[in-house]
Amino acid sequence: VLEARNGEEALAAIRAHKPDLVFLDVMMPKLNGFQVTQQVRAEAAKGMAEKSEEFRKSGAEIYVKG
Repeated sequence: VLEARNGEEALAAIRAHKPDLVFLDVMMPKLNGFQVTQQVRAEAAKGMAEKSEEFRKSGAEIYVKG
């Protein structure tokens, strides 16, 4: 279990530890829970786009996120 005092700490912990489950407070200081969620999802989407591009270039026709 990890704790963060604010949204910036939460985002750093998520990036460092890549947890399976995250509970966020929408009223956190610095970055609220909505902002943290948006950043995590944007980073994940970018990573998935890069991976799917790698697979496409390697000749794969279908990439299933798992």
